[in-house]
Amino acid sequence: MTAAPLDPHDDIAVAFNRLLEAWAHGFAARLSAEVPYDLGDTEYRIISLFARADVLGPSELAARIGIGLPSISKALAKLRTKGLVTTSRDPHDGRALLVHPTEEGRRVALALRRAGADMARTLVADWDAADVEDLRRLIIGFAEATEKLARKL
Repeated sequence: MTAAPLDPHDDIAVAFNRLLEAWAHGFAARLSAEVPYDLGDTEYRIISLFARADVLGPSELAARIGIGLPSISKALAKLRTKGLVTTSRDPHDGRALLVHPTEEGRRVALALRRAGADMARTLVADWDAADVEDLRRLIIGFAEATEKLARKL
């Protein structure tokens, strides 16, 4: 009996899961020293988005993160209590809320982004610049395809 041929897609899925687990554990350890807040996964993902955005609505947050509005509402309440975000009414639609990072929320978002960049820099420190650029290009494409697929699911 011969072994089934290896599926490269299976290797990608397994490697990606390994990467996510290693990144999440290493990242959490690094961040606990830098960010003095006990952020849950959803809170972390929300505040991280404010490294690149000044204002987001709850529906947009839910779509970007891929979870429902009730979970977003709970996480926003926790982030407000921690002083990391504020909310205001949308001037164009008084029923809609807008979420803004506080000054401290922006500081935390940027600290999270810097910590991630530092970890990435460490991981590829001995790589050729061309290989780093190839990885950057491929992983951005993979992330975009992942987000597109997630919106369809």
